[in-house]
Amino acid sequence: MPSTNFTRPSTRTLIIAVVAIVIVALFASRFFRSSPSTVSESAQGEDVQSLVNQVARHTVVKQGELPAVAIVADVPFLQSQNPIFYKDVQQGDRLLVWSDRAILYSPSRDLILAMVSAPAAPPTSAPTSAPTTQESATIEVRNGSGEVGLGRAMANKLQADGLKVLTPSDARGTYPSTLIVIKSGDQLPKALQDLGAKVMSLPDGEIALKGDFLVIVGADFKK
Repeated sequence: MPSTNFTRPSTRTLIIAVVAIVIVALFASRFFRSSPSTVSESAQGEDVQSLVNQVARHTVVKQGELPAVAIVADVPFLQSQNPIFYKDVQQGDRLLVWSDRAILYSPSRDLILAMVSAPAAPPTSAPTSAPTTQESATIEVRNGSGEVGLGRAMANKLQADGLKVLTPSDARGTYPSTLIVIKSGDQLPKALQDLGAKVMSLPDGEIALKGDFLVIVGADFKK
Protein backbone atom coordinates (compact mmCIF):
# COMPACT_ATOMS: atom_id res chain seq x y z
CA MET A 1 0.00 0.00 0.00
CA PRO A 2 1.49 3.42 -0.92
CA SER A 3 2.60 5.70 1.91
CA THR A 4 1.20 9.18 2.51
CA ASN A 5 3.20 12.37 3.06
CA PHE A 6 1.18 15.57 2.99
CA THR A 7 2.50 18.83 1.72
CA ARG A 8 3.03 20.88 4.88
CA PRO A 9 4.39 18.48 7.53
CA SER A 10 6.32 19.76 10.50
CA THR A 11 6.53 16.11 11.47
CA ARG A 12 5.12 13.29 9.37
CA THR A 13 3.32 11.60 12.28
CA LEU A 14 1.62 14.78 13.48
CA ILE A 15 0.30 15.85 10.09
CA ILE A 16 -1.10 12.39 9.26
CA ALA A 17 -2.89 12.38 12.62
CA VAL A 18 -4.33 15.85 12.01
CA VAL A 19 -5.48 15.01 8.49
CA ALA A 20 -7.03 11.77 9.68
CA ILE A 21 -9.08 13.73 12.23
CA VAL A 22 -10.16 16.23 9.57
CA ILE A 23 -11.20 13.48 7.17
CA VAL A 24 -13.20 11.70 9.86
CA ALA A 25 -14.95 14.98 10.70
CA LEU A 26 -15.64 15.86 7.08
CA PHE A 27 -16.56 12.51 5.67
CA ALA A 28 -18.48 10.57 8.26
CA SER A 29 -20.93 10.19 5.40
CA ARG A 30 -20.47 7.89 2.40
CA PHE A 31 -17.94 10.11 0.59
CA PHE A 32 -14.78 8.64 2.15
CA ARG A 33 -14.43 5.15 3.53
CA SER A 34 -10.67 4.82 3.27
CA SER A 35 -7.83 6.09 5.43
CA PRO A 36 -5.38 8.69 4.04
CA SER A 37 -2.76 6.00 3.47
CA THR A 38 -5.03 4.32 0.92
CA VAL A 39 -5.94 7.58 -0.78
CA SER A 40 -2.55 8.88 -1.79
CA GLU A 41 1.12 8.54 -2.36
CA SER A 42 3.75 11.10 -1.35
CA ALA A 43 2.79 14.71 -2.05
CA GLN A 44 6.02 16.11 -0.63
CA GLY A 45 7.31 19.14 -2.51
CA GLU A 46 3.89 20.09 -3.91
CA ASP A 47 3.44 23.85 -4.40
CA VAL A 48 0.26 24.05 -2.37
CA GLN A 49 -0.51 27.73 -2.95
CA SER A 50 -0.14 27.32 -6.71
CA LEU A 51 -2.50 24.34 -6.59
CA VAL A 52 -5.01 26.29 -4.49
CA ASN A 53 -4.87 29.16 -6.99
CA GLN A 54 -5.77 26.74 -9.78
CA VAL A 55 -8.71 25.34 -7.83
CA ALA A 56 -9.87 28.85 -6.84
CA ARG A 57 -10.46 29.66 -10.51
CA HIS A 58 -13.34 27.19 -10.44
CA THR A 59 -14.87 27.45 -6.97
CA VAL A 60 -14.68 29.26 -3.63
CA VAL A 61 -11.89 28.06 -1.32
CA LYS A 62 -11.29 28.89 2.33
CA GLN A 63 -9.11 31.97 2.68
CA GLY A 64 -6.19 32.05 5.11
CA GLU A 65 -5.84 28.27 5.31
CA LEU A 66 -3.67 26.00 3.18
CA PRO A 67 -5.16 22.52 2.68
CA ALA A 68 -3.48 19.20 3.21
CA VAL A 69 -2.76 17.71 -0.22
CA ALA A 70 -2.53 14.09 -1.30
CA ILE A 71 -1.87 12.52 -4.69
CA VAL A 72 -4.26 9.81 -5.87
CA ALA A 73 -2.40 6.55 -6.38
CA ASP A 74 -4.76 3.56 -6.22
CA VAL A 75 -7.65 4.43 -8.55
CA PRO A 76 -9.40 1.00 -8.66
CA PHE A 77 -9.42 0.73 -4.88
CA LEU A 78 -10.84 4.23 -4.38
CA GLN A 79 -13.55 3.68 -6.99
CA SER A 80 -14.50 0.40 -5.35
CA GLN A 81 -14.83 2.19 -2.00
CA ASN A 82 -16.76 5.20 -3.28
CA PRO A 83 -17.79 5.02 -6.94
CA ILE A 84 -19.68 8.34 -6.80
CA PHE A 85 -17.01 10.61 -5.35
CA TYR A 86 -14.16 8.98 -7.29
CA LYS A 87 -16.15 8.39 -10.50
CA ASP A 88 -13.83 10.38 -12.80
CA VAL A 89 -10.57 10.22 -10.85
CA GLN A 90 -7.27 9.37 -12.51
CA GLN A 91 -3.88 8.54 -11.06
CA GLY A 92 -2.04 11.73 -10.14
CA ASP A 93 -5.17 13.75 -9.37
CA ARG A 94 -5.08 15.75 -6.12
CA LEU A 95 -7.19 15.53 -2.99
CA LEU A 96 -7.21 18.87 -1.11
CA VAL A 97 -8.56 18.83 2.45
CA TRP A 98 -9.48 22.05 4.28
CA SER A 99 -11.11 22.22 7.70
CA ASP A 100 -14.50 22.89 6.06
CA ARG A 101 -14.39 20.88 2.82
CA ALA A 102 -12.48 18.56 0.54
CA ILE A 103 -12.04 18.89 -3.21
CA LEU A 104 -10.91 16.28 -5.71
CA TYR A 105 -9.07 18.13 -8.49
CA SER A 106 -7.35 17.09 -11.71
CA PRO A 107 -4.42 19.40 -12.53
CA SER A 108 -3.84 17.73 -15.91
CA ARG A 109 -7.45 18.32 -16.98
CA ASP A 110 -7.96 21.49 -14.90
CA LEU A 111 -11.25 20.13 -13.58
CA ILE A 112 -12.89 19.86 -10.19
CA LEU A 113 -14.04 16.24 -10.16
CA ALA A 114 -15.93 16.21 -6.86
CA MET A 115 -16.27 18.13 -3.62
CA VAL A 116 -17.90 17.74 -0.23
CA SER A 117 -18.40 20.21 2.62
CA ALA A 118 -18.22 19.58 6.35
CA PRO A 119 -21.54 19.63 8.20
CA ALA A 120 -22.25 23.05 9.69
CA ALA A 121 -21.89 23.35 13.45
CA PRO A 122 -25.23 23.68 15.28
CA PRO A 123 -26.12 27.27 16.27
CA THR A 124 -25.48 28.31 19.87
CA SER A 125 -28.88 30.00 20.02
CA ALA A 126 -32.16 29.58 18.19
CA PRO A 127 -32.05 31.30 14.79
CA THR A 128 -34.57 34.03 14.03
CA SER A 129 -35.47 32.31 10.76
CA ALA A 130 -35.04 28.87 9.26
CA PRO A 131 -31.61 28.43 7.64
CA THR A 132 -31.35 27.82 3.93
CA THR A 133 -30.42 24.22 3.14
CA GLN A 134 -28.89 22.75 0.02
CA GLU A 135 -32.17 20.95 -0.67
CA SER A 136 -33.91 24.36 -0.84
CA ALA A 137 -31.31 25.88 -3.19
CA THR A 138 -32.42 27.33 -6.52
CA ILE A 139 -31.59 25.18 -9.54
CA GLU A 140 -31.24 26.54 -13.06
CA VAL A 141 -31.65 24.12 -15.97
CA ARG A 142 -30.40 24.74 -19.51
CA ASN A 143 -30.95 22.39 -22.41
CA GLY A 144 -27.65 21.73 -24.16
CA SER A 145 -28.62 18.35 -25.60
CA GLY A 146 -29.78 19.52 -29.00
CA GLU A 147 -33.09 17.71 -28.46
CA VAL A 148 -36.22 19.75 -27.80
CA GLY A 149 -37.93 19.03 -24.49
CA LEU A 150 -35.04 17.57 -22.51
CA GLY A 151 -34.59 20.77 -20.50
CA ARG A 152 -38.21 20.68 -19.38
CA ALA A 153 -37.93 16.95 -18.65
CA MET A 154 -34.91 17.57 -16.40
CA ALA A 155 -36.67 20.46 -14.64
CA ASN A 156 -39.72 18.26 -13.98
CA LYS A 157 -37.50 15.50 -12.60
CA LEU A 158 -35.71 17.83 -10.19
CA GLN A 159 -38.97 19.43 -9.10
CA ALA A 160 -40.36 15.98 -8.39
CA ASP A 161 -37.30 15.42 -6.18
CA GLY A 162 -38.30 18.44 -4.12
CA LEU A 163 -35.92 21.07 -5.55
CA LYS A 164 -36.78 24.64 -6.46
CA VAL A 165 -36.20 24.89 -10.21
CA LEU A 166 -36.26 27.99 -12.40
CA THR A 167 -37.97 27.97 -15.79
CA PRO A 168 -35.64 26.01 -18.09
CA SER A 169 -33.88 27.70 -20.99
CA ASP A 170 -31.51 26.72 -23.79
CA ALA A 171 -27.75 26.56 -23.35
CA ARG A 172 -25.61 28.42 -25.86
CA GLY A 173 -23.60 25.32 -26.69
CA THR A 174 -24.34 21.65 -27.36
CA TYR A 175 -23.00 19.07 -24.92
CA PRO A 176 -22.65 15.28 -25.20
CA SER A 177 -23.06 14.75 -21.46
CA THR A 178 -24.88 16.49 -18.62
CA LEU A 179 -22.85 18.98 -16.56
CA ILE A 180 -23.33 20.68 -13.20
CA VAL A 181 -21.93 24.11 -12.33
CA ILE A 182 -21.82 25.30 -8.71
CA LYS A 183 -22.14 29.01 -8.03
CA SER A 184 -21.20 29.03 -4.36
CA GLY A 185 -18.91 25.99 -4.04
CA ASP A 186 -21.28 24.26 -1.65
CA GLN A 187 -22.11 20.57 -1.54
CA LEU A 188 -24.56 19.39 -4.16
CA PRO A 189 -28.13 18.58 -3.10
CA LYS A 190 -28.69 14.84 -3.13
CA ALA A 191 -30.97 14.97 -6.17
CA LEU A 192 -28.13 16.55 -8.17
CA GLN A 193 -25.60 14.06 -6.82
CA ASP A 194 -27.86 11.27 -8.04
CA LEU A 195 -27.61 12.55 -11.61
CA GLY A 196 -24.01 11.31 -11.70
CA ALA A 197 -23.07 14.34 -13.81
CA LYS A 198 -19.61 15.91 -13.89
CA VAL A 199 -19.12 19.03 -11.75
CA MET A 200 -17.09 21.68 -13.54
CA SER A 201 -16.66 25.41 -14.06
CA LEU A 202 -19.00 27.36 -16.33
CA PRO A 203 -18.22 26.44 -19.95
CA ASP A 204 -16.92 29.18 -22.23
CA GLY A 205 -19.70 31.05 -23.98
CA GLU A 206 -22.35 30.35 -21.36
CA ILE A 207 -23.90 33.23 -19.43
CA ALA A 208 -23.56 33.54 -15.66
CA LEU A 209 -25.70 31.41 -13.37
CA LYS A 210 -29.13 32.66 -12.31
CA GLY A 211 -29.50 30.11 -9.52
CA ASP A 212 -27.30 28.47 -6.89
CA PHE A 213 -26.62 25.51 -9.17
CA LEU A 214 -26.78 25.09 -12.94
CA VAL A 215 -27.61 21.83 -14.69
CA ILE A 216 -26.71 21.81 -18.38
CA VAL A 217 -28.60 18.91 -19.90
CA GLY A 218 -26.47 16.87 -22.31
CA ALA A 219 -27.38 14.39 -25.02
CA ASP A 220 -26.87 11.51 -22.56
CA PHE A 221 -29.95 12.46 -20.54
CA LYS A 222 -33.01 10.29 -21.13
CA LYS A 223 -36.56 11.32 -20.27
